Amino acid sequence: MLVGIVGSFLPVLPGPPISYVGFIILVLCNIIDVSATTIWVWTIVVIAVTIVDYLLPVWITNKMGGSKAAIWGCTIGSILGIIFSTIGIILGALLGAFVGEIINSGTISKSIKSSIAAFLGFIVGTGAKLIVCVIMITQCLKLIFF
Repeated sequence: MLVGIVGSFLPVLPGPPISYVGFIILVLCNIIDVSATTIWVWTIVVIAVTIVDYLLPVWITNKMGGSKAAIWGCTIGSILGIIFSTIGIILGALLGAFVGEIINSGTISKSIKSSIAAFLGFIVGTGAKLIVCVIMITQCLKLIFF
């Protein structure tokens, strides 16, 4: 489940689905006892946050007039930024979106606007994934220890 938290920040790992697998393992090994409703709720939450994480940057970037090149640049930049640290992921996402849009549109003002939009979508999606993983882990820890 802790790998899911790391996956919330790293674009190459699907954070909430990984945490969910840990949750299911805890249920199947009878380490925690939850209702079928709880399992279904977590299933829906994980699917929803995963879909939102992929669609939100696209939607925000489109609303602010950006292109798919900015979104791809944001994704590629964040993956390359992994090499440098969490700050690298953040700066890589921002710079990648800028470069992607400047290659696509050729205008600096549109590139700045698109990179901010793609970056905002990336940050909001990351925050949503992190919140879901932390709540899931917290719930499991409460069931294990209390």
